[in-house]
Amino acid sequence: MNELRKRLDSIPGVETTKSNIDNIEICGKNVNKGNGLKILAAHYDISLDECIAIGNDENDISMIKCAGLGVAVKNSRDYIKEFADYVTERDNNNGAIGEVIERFLLNIG
Repeated sequence: MNELRKRLDSIPGVETTKSNIDNIEICGKNVNKGNGLKILAAHYDISLDECIAIGNDENDISMIKCAGLGVAVKNSRDYIKEFADYVTERDNNNGAIGEVIERFLLNIG
């Protein structure tokens, strides 16, 4: 997988990422969740500082870094957590999103 990914990344205009250990996502250069969040926020006239992004794998890093509050769920790989402002106590199968809503939007807990 790593060799294939290196070969794909060498193609002009192509960028790869992954959302699991056994896949490769192939996109156009600079096509990622972070830039998608920027476009969506601009469309709705929302500051990125007011945005929360929650993710768990490599394909979420750009979004986690871009948002005013970048969140990694408990069961994220450790290197993903390094980019986050907050790491949930719950995993993505057991209430991580609810935890973020309660803590940061409803100010519960």
